[in-house]
Amino acid sequence: MSPSVVDARMFFEALYSGVGAGYIEIRPLLDGSDPKRKTEEGMRLEARARRWFLWPRETAACARHCADLDGRFHVYFGVALRKRDGGGRKSDVGCATAVFADVDFKDIHKDAAHAALKAFPLAPSACVRSGNGVHVYWFLAEPVFESRFAELERVNRAALVRLGAQTGPQNVDRLLRVPGTANIKPAYPDPKPVAEVAWWHQETRRRLEDFSAAFPAPPPAEAVALAPCEPGPARPFVLRSIEVPEASLRKMAQTLSEIWIPGFRHYLALHVGGWCSHAGFSADSAFRLMELICAIAGDEEESDRLEAVRDSYRKSVAGEKVAGFTALLALVKDSFPPALASRAAAVLETARARAPIGRPPVLVVSEGGT
Repeated sequence: MSPSVVDARMFFEALYSGVGAGYIEIRPLLDGSDPKRKTEEGMRLEARARRWFLWPRETAACARHCADLDGRFHVYFGVALRKRDGGGRKSDVGCATAVFADVDFKDIHKDAAHAALKAFPLAPSACVRSGNGVHVYWFLAEPVFESRFAELERVNRAALVRLGAQTGPQNVDRLLRVPGTANIKPAYPDPKPVAEVAWWHQETRRRLEDFSAAFPAPPPAEAVALAPCEPGPARPFVLRSIEVPEASLRKMAQTLSEIWIPGFRHYLALHVGGWCSHAGFSADSAFRLMELICAIAGDEEESDRLEAVRDSYRKSVAGEKVAGFTALLALVKDSFPPALASRAAAVLETARARAPIGRPPVLVVSEGGT
């Protein structure tokens, strides 16, 4: 297929292939030079157009909405998926499916940018002409989650530097122009340039490790020796909880593995971790449960799932709100394919019935040590 006829729906389907949870954010904006932009009328226009948040499986509706906005607004999307409907901040990003670089021809001449792309050690999956630049995407074979966002941003910056463009941050919550929509800046004559896919190899997929190997992180700076000081009395918080018998954990894991569907597993792990915390399981019991689920379900991303459980327990100890069984059930009902949702909900109820009844976790202050 010719790259130029790749539309927004095809692009989103390729970018979010295999990922079921999270939200695509569509954000329409008036042009910055538009005199209405900061007026009450402009704010009403943008509010009327409003940001949209759609599940990755809703690519057709997503593309239709972008087409409705096209020509009246700049139409942007959040490259990484958001964790919640309405979440547009960096803390709201939950899953990334591509390494990307926003190359602006103000920073590097077009011919030099093209030469740098040809010389780049890893061929991209897609390149989108944005009007006065190019957006380069390397689709990932496996999505990356919050525990690896720092590394993703580092390789985003490294890729951009290798392409000879700006050295500013390539943050994980970055917005880029939707392919197939117009750049409505007044500087461009009519008809306005359209963001067009100029390179399309959606089957080319990389792992984040490929970029980490190509652009290794610099060695850490030598630590500065600090003068010793007298430590104060240690009074850490401790989570009092129960150790769950192995037999009970195996029964729960066997049941939960039935709903361990690719594309949802990171979010399922977060919610299972929160559920275990609410139920009073010790952290070791929660980790063991997750190990058993991964083993039974053949989940090769065990380290990510364990980190998700660890995140839930960290939040519990810090006194932060942690999603538990209710949120897990809502995730299954709202986001699983309809043919699976009711069955998955029944499986969860069975898993809850098999869970041992523990004391609610209690935070106490330790007297004299950890």
